[in-house]
Amino acid sequence: MSTNLNNKLVKSIFEHVSIETFIKYYEVFENNKNIRTNSKIFEEFDKNAENWERKSRSTRATKGKSIFKQNLEISALDYIVNFANENRLTQETISKAQNLLSKLTLFKVEEDKSLLEDINNIEQSKSINEETKTAMIEIRIGQSKYRNALIEYWQGCSITNCQTFEILVSSHIKSYRDCVSFDEKFDTYNGLLLTPNYDKLFYKLLISFNKEGTILISKSVNNEDLNLLGIKRTASIRKDKLNGKHHYYLDQHRARFEEIESTKE
Repeated sequence: MSTNLNNKLVKSIFEHVSIETFIKYYEVFENNKNIRTNSKIFEEFDKNAENWERKSRSTRATKGKSIFKQNLEISALDYIVNFANENRLTQETISKAQNLLSKLTLFKVEEDKSLLEDINNIEQSKSINEETKTAMIEIRIGQSKYRNALIEYWQGCSITNCQTFEILVSSHIKSYRDCVSFDEKFDTYNGLLLTPNYDKLFYKLLISFNKEGTILISKSVNNEDLNLLGIKRTASIRKDKLNGKHHYYLDQHRARFEEIESTKE
């Protein structure tokens, strides 16, 4: 979709949910974009004593979510920063929009650059046959989209909410090699976004998670090492993001974890 068309679309949406409201409740709209009801959004409105009428509240909530459902958040932020009348906006709104836009576009550029470099290296390789090259390229493209999807979903580490995205690892719950289909390999619900310490322990089956998302720690890892690694025995997957669809994969990971633990004294 062209920039002009996107601008027209987001401008029309902002006629129903103001720019100030969109930025103020940015994370709330994003976190609830796939939830049918607006009850959680209304709770946030109430916390801030918003005195809109019932119909207006519903419209603002629905339109705010629609920006994320249509993947228009970058276009919306770009419109605010570069095209909206700044005299009608507070400096706080403009600054937050600029920060959000910088974060989103930075990771998109870095991911695109890395993707192109990897594809070029595969294509230039003389030791790989053409059929294998094609398969490797398809996998690399899928992995790039997969990481972007996890960043978009989790918006930070799945446990700590750390938002230094450069260090976060896209971690499969059911390992890539064990997935039986392409859909499983790149299912957003088959992924966690983890800091390196949690990722390595999770990959090595030294930690897992129970049905409530609370961490399970291997007998092999002592308290001293946990402290050095910054791992808390009370850690858990963020409840605001943990979805029932994650449990299909988490149950399998936990089963492997428990099987290995049962062999230890």
